[in-house]
Amino acid sequence: MVSACASGYTWIIKKGEGAALVEGSWVIGNKLTVGSAAGSLRPITTADTTFVPTVAEVIRTAAATEYGLVKWCLD
Repeated sequence: MVSACASGYTWIIKKGEGAALVEGSWVIGNKLTVGSAAGSLRPITTADTTFVPTVAEVIRTAAATEYGLVKWCLD
């Protein structure tokens, strides 16, 4: 779940299943990191040359800018 505040977003769910805004092409099982759009998640790719944290894993995909289902791992 994404919660909007004055100038940003935060995820309320830390662990377990929940919705997330899709950025890029998701494939079930992909590891996800923070996307460039506010509140979105994107797949971690080999093009990432610096450390990017894994925040979730894809359970169900959706079209870009829609909400997919992920397994959160923010602990």
